[in-house]
Amino acid sequence: MLVENDNSVCVWLGNLTPHEFAEYIDREEISRATPLNPFAVDMHDYFYDRELLTGNLVPDPISIEALLHPLAFSPSYCHAVHAAAEQMGIQSANCVVALLRHELHIEQWPATSPLDFVGNFELAHCEEKRS
Repeated sequence: MLVENDNSVCVWLGNLTPHEFAEYIDREEISRATPLNPFAVDMHDYFYDRELLTGNLVPDPISIEALLHPLAFSPSYCHAVHAAAEQMGIQSANCVVALLRHELHIEQWPATSPLDFVGNFELAHCEEKRS
Protein backbone atom coordinates (compact mmCIF):
# COMPACT_ATOMS: atom_id res chain seq x y z
CA MET A 1 0.00 0.00 0.00
CA LEU A 2 1.22 3.48 -0.86
CA VAL A 3 1.24 6.11 1.86
CA GLU A 4 1.81 9.78 1.13
CA ASN A 5 4.89 11.20 2.86
CA ASP A 6 6.42 14.47 1.64
CA ASN A 7 9.85 13.43 2.96
CA SER A 8 10.12 10.00 1.35
CA VAL A 9 10.83 8.43 -2.03
CA CYS A 10 10.27 4.81 -3.15
CA VAL A 11 12.92 3.41 -5.51
CA TRP A 12 12.97 0.42 -7.88
CA LEU A 13 15.82 -0.87 -10.07
CA GLY A 14 15.94 -3.33 -12.94
CA ASN A 15 17.00 -4.18 -16.45
CA LEU A 16 14.20 -3.63 -18.93
CA THR A 17 13.84 -3.09 -22.65
CA PRO A 18 11.92 0.01 -23.74
CA HIS A 19 9.01 -2.28 -24.70
CA GLU A 20 8.98 -3.97 -21.27
CA PHE A 21 9.07 -0.56 -19.58
CA ALA A 22 6.17 0.69 -21.71
CA GLU A 23 4.07 -2.40 -20.98
CA TYR A 24 4.81 -2.34 -17.26
CA ILE A 25 4.59 1.36 -16.39
CA ASP A 26 3.46 3.44 -19.36
CA ARG A 27 0.41 1.37 -20.24
CA GLU A 28 -2.56 2.80 -18.38
CA GLU A 29 -6.06 1.47 -17.90
CA ILE A 30 -8.20 4.33 -16.69
CA SER A 31 -10.99 2.55 -14.83
CA ARG A 32 -12.29 2.47 -11.30
CA ALA A 33 -12.56 -1.32 -11.51
CA THR A 34 -8.97 -2.15 -12.44
CA PRO A 35 -5.51 -0.96 -11.37
CA LEU A 36 -3.79 1.71 -13.45
CA ASN A 37 -1.13 -0.67 -14.85
CA PRO A 38 0.96 -3.74 -13.91
CA PHE A 39 3.25 -1.54 -11.79
CA ALA A 40 0.25 -0.49 -9.67
CA VAL A 41 -0.80 -4.14 -9.39
CA ASP A 42 2.63 -5.06 -8.01
CA MET A 43 2.30 -2.24 -5.45
CA HIS A 44 -1.10 -3.66 -4.42
CA ASP A 45 -2.68 -0.34 -5.29
CA TYR A 46 -5.08 0.89 -7.95
CA PHE A 47 -3.58 4.30 -8.61
CA TYR A 48 -0.56 6.50 -8.00
CA ASP A 49 0.11 10.10 -8.99
CA ARG A 50 2.03 9.86 -12.27
CA GLU A 51 3.23 13.44 -11.84
CA LEU A 52 5.34 12.26 -8.88
CA LEU A 53 6.88 9.37 -10.83
CA THR A 54 10.37 9.90 -12.17
CA GLY A 55 12.83 7.53 -13.75
CA ASN A 56 15.69 6.83 -16.08
CA LEU A 57 15.96 4.15 -18.77
CA VAL A 58 19.25 3.74 -20.63
CA PRO A 59 20.26 1.16 -23.27
CA ASP A 60 22.81 -0.75 -21.17
CA PRO A 61 23.34 -1.29 -17.42
CA ILE A 62 25.37 1.44 -15.71
CA SER A 63 26.33 2.18 -12.11
CA ILE A 64 23.52 2.94 -9.70
CA GLU A 65 24.91 6.43 -9.03
CA ALA A 66 25.02 7.30 -12.74
CA LEU A 67 21.52 5.94 -13.25
CA LEU A 68 20.13 8.02 -10.37
CA HIS A 69 21.98 11.24 -11.26
CA PRO A 70 19.30 12.83 -13.52
CA LEU A 71 16.41 12.14 -11.11
CA ALA A 72 14.75 14.91 -9.11
CA PHE A 73 16.35 15.48 -5.69
CA SER A 74 18.62 12.44 -6.22
CA PRO A 75 21.53 13.90 -4.22
CA SER A 76 19.41 13.47 -1.08
CA TYR A 77 18.89 9.71 -1.57
CA CYS A 78 21.57 8.49 -4.02
CA HIS A 79 24.01 7.16 -1.41
CA ALA A 80 21.31 5.36 0.58
CA VAL A 81 19.89 3.74 -2.57
CA HIS A 82 23.37 2.66 -3.69
CA ALA A 83 24.07 1.07 -0.28
CA ALA A 84 20.72 -0.74 -0.24
CA ALA A 85 21.19 -1.96 -3.82
CA GLU A 86 24.66 -3.31 -2.96
CA GLN A 87 23.14 -5.24 -0.04
CA MET A 88 20.69 -6.75 -2.52
CA GLY A 89 23.56 -7.70 -4.85
CA ILE A 90 22.66 -5.08 -7.46
CA GLN A 91 25.77 -3.39 -8.85
CA SER A 92 24.29 -1.91 -12.03
CA ALA A 93 20.99 -1.54 -13.86
CA ASN A 94 19.55 0.15 -16.92
CA CYS A 95 16.30 1.32 -15.32
CA VAL A 96 15.40 3.22 -12.17
CA VAL A 97 11.92 4.32 -11.13
CA ALA A 98 11.28 6.63 -8.20
CA LEU A 99 7.95 7.71 -6.74
CA LEU A 100 8.42 10.98 -4.91
CA ARG A 101 6.57 11.92 -1.72
CA HIS A 102 5.41 8.34 -1.02
CA GLU A 103 6.34 5.28 0.99
CA LEU A 104 5.46 1.77 -0.07
CA HIS A 105 4.38 -0.58 2.71
CA ILE A 106 4.37 -4.11 1.34
CA GLU A 107 5.29 -7.42 2.96
CA GLN A 108 7.05 -8.79 -0.10
CA TRP A 109 7.59 -7.31 -3.52
CA PRO A 110 6.41 -9.79 -6.21
CA ALA A 111 9.20 -11.99 -7.55
CA THR A 112 7.53 -11.85 -10.98
CA SER A 113 8.00 -8.07 -11.24
CA PRO A 114 10.54 -6.84 -13.79
CA LEU A 115 11.80 -4.34 -11.18
CA ASP A 116 13.30 -4.88 -7.74
CA PHE A 117 11.93 -2.71 -4.95
CA VAL A 118 15.00 -1.25 -3.27
CA GLY A 119 13.14 0.58 -0.52
CA ASN A 120 11.84 3.84 0.89
CA PHE A 121 14.39 6.60 1.38
CA GLU A 122 14.53 10.05 2.93
CA LEU A 123 13.75 12.79 0.42
CA ALA A 124 15.26 16.18 1.11
CA HIS A 125 13.62 19.02 -0.80
CA CYS A 126 16.58 21.23 -1.50
CA GLU A 127 17.99 23.35 -4.27
CA GLU A 128 19.69 20.99 -6.66
CA LYS A 129 23.19 21.75 -7.86
CA ARG A 130 24.41 19.80 -10.85
CA SER A 131 28.00 19.57 -11.93
